[in-house]
Amino acid sequence: SPDKIETRENAAGLDLNRDFIKLDSPEIRYLVRILDAWNVDILFDAHTTNGSLHRYDLTYDIPHNPAASRALDSWPRQDLLPTVTKKLEEVNIPTFYYGNFSRDYQQWESFGHEPRYSTEYMGLLGKIGILIESYSYTTFQRRIHATYNFIDQSMEYLCANHVKVKKLLDTPEADDSLVSIQGRIVADGQQYLARGYAYKNEDNKTDTARSPHRFPSPRDKDHLEILDEKDYEVELLNMGHPVLKVQPPEYYYVPY
Repeated sequence: SPDKIETRENAAGLDLNRDFIKLDSPEIRYLVRILDAWNVDILFDAHTTNGSLHRYDLTYDIPHNPAASRALDSWPRQDLLPTVTKKLEEVNIPTFYYGNFSRDYQQWESFGHEPRYSTEYMGLLGKIGILIESYSYTTFQRRIHATYNFIDQSMEYLCANHVKVKKLLDTPEADDSLVSIQGRIVADGQQYLARGYAYKNEDNKTDTARSPHRFPSPRDKDHLEILDEKDYEVELLNMGHPVLKVQPPEYYYVPY
């Protein structure tokens, strides 16, 4: 195990957050065994992230894989996550979907749909996977506070709606003879306001901040006095869209 926080790899240099298909690391092999043995329905995968300079203490996401359950995609988006976001906003914990600003600040881009990620793996199992990313540019105390409260509020809502959750988990997908094996991440067709920053004046871009970019970058995180808070209207790119579907075989024969 890593001997300090914020270390991505294990002692063998393996990235545990990319290992849910290859299962190269003993840690993830054991975790997958537990998920299977206990038939886990909901997994919270808590991380810390850096990335774009924004004004959220924590960001979150759910599976994007186009082969995952549509019902288990819709309900968190339309019910669970908006409710938890509102609850946390009331106690001064700003949260939003995980992602980063595109270079032109027109889009908010999430991570991929590959099942090597824990949440995508859970989605393909017909389960609920929730990614949690506390923001490394805020204080350690606020990161812990935001993560604890997000999980607490989510658990409270999931327990209060356990009948609905169980029904979603037990309901098979609509009969579709084709299965998606390739996909891409697309926008959901709506516009969102993402909380970011803007330079107060042109001089700040090259003088104090020493940034060659039109928009603030992570290097400006220690120079917030030269920035104004600004909300940007963006497309949210975190929906899985099938690119290739195939007819699945009736069974597999594995010789041994």
